[in-house]
Amino acid sequence: MRRATAAIFLLASLSPADVDIGVVQILLPPSSVDTGAIITPEARWHNFGSESTGFTARCALIREPDSLAYMESVHVALLVPGADIVLQFPDYQVGHEESDWRARFWSRAPDDTNRANDALEKPFRVRRRGSI
Repeated sequence: MRRATAAIFLLASLSPADVDIGVVQILLPPSSVDTGAIITPEARWHNFGSESTGFTARCALIREPDSLAYMESVHVALLVPGADIVLQFPDYQVGHEESDWRARFWSRAPDDTNRANDALEKPFRVRRRGSI
């Protein structure tokens, strides 16, 4: 007589991991920067999800119209749900010409469920001190 082997799988009704890291505020650079200034790009990220997770945050400084002048990244090992973290990126000297720029901050977290809050941009102007 053959013996039947039955495997019983108990599936827990767990909701899938809710991973949602978003960049919520650009703190630096300010909207106007003096020529020759050294800026330290800085932004705030928030964990909107229900799971702790790590992620890589990135910053780009783009001289208009589309000249990438700077790109750096910072790795965050773990951010708990509901927490904020302010990240500073390495310094950058903007140069001595007046021009329009934009700062772009974004992140990538594994299994992020909401890509809509993964990036922010902010325009800023490099100008000679005292000019309007």
